[in-house]
Amino acid sequence: DPLTIRYRGGKAVINSATFGEEIAVDAGVQNLSLSLLDITNIDLGLSGAANDRLIYSWKKGTGTRGSASIKVKGLSRSGVTRTSTPIDIGLNAELTDDRLAMRALFSQEGKIVGKAQALMAPLGPGSLMERLRAAPIKAQLRYVGPASSLWRLTTVEIIDLSGQMALTANIGGTGADPVIDGA
Repeated sequence: DPLTIRYRGGKAVINSATFGEEIAVDAGVQNLSLSLLDITNIDLGLSGAANDRLIYSWKKGTGTRGSASIKVKGLSRSGVTRTSTPIDIGLNAELTDDRLAMRALFSQEGKIVGKAQALMAPLGPGSLMERLRAAPIKAQLRYVGPASSLWRLTTVEIIDLSGQMALTANIGGTGADPVIDGA
């Protein structure tokens, strides 16, 4: 039977996990409240619910494989004086021996307000983290929507940003030394 942790009507499930000569994890969450993350930092104040599935495997000789599908509904943060407007996020990622690819969409009130995509390839030798740090990265981020939706997630409450915002970022370099260009 899978290991299941229930919290506020949602759950986290570890279907299988193996560690040792090989590593394999199949886990996910269903309608799990992001307020659970307040355990790690009480000042987070996050709300929303996550649904995801993560599958990862590594075995000497056969290499690395992984995939993730993540959906966050109503991501918001409440601070001392303000609450961000909820935003929905959908992200899909795939990891192979030679690349990591990711795409994400951000929506608010049913309208797409942002997109992101990244490719890290080729992945060289070493541990997974060493390979990701050394890999060339090509990424893009686009966002056109309320500044407050993003700013209030930062936990900076001394100043507040509001109004419409257009953000464009292109990322190159490597995982360890990214170069960000944008407006």
